[in-house]
Amino acid sequence: PISQPSFARAVGAELSSRPRLITDMFDQTVRDHATAPAIDFFGRTWSWQELSDVADKAAAGLQRLGVGRGSRVALCLPN
Repeated sequence: PISQPSFARAVGAELSSRPRLITDMFDQTVRDHATAPAIDFFGRTWSWQELSDVADKAAAGLQRLGVGRGSRVALCLPN
């Protein structure tokens, strides 16, 4: 693994190690780039806002089924 100091020297950049939740990062991206393409899959392009709306609907559906904080959820998807 590359340590932060050697990486910073290699690219000439200062790295921030401020911890952030991935959900906070996603929400910030939606706010900053709502209409920008987030996913392009088989000719269907989803904006960040559309992706957020679908994620919210999926979360609400799981909550209606009794899934909550600490619950384990598995996804079984085709290859």
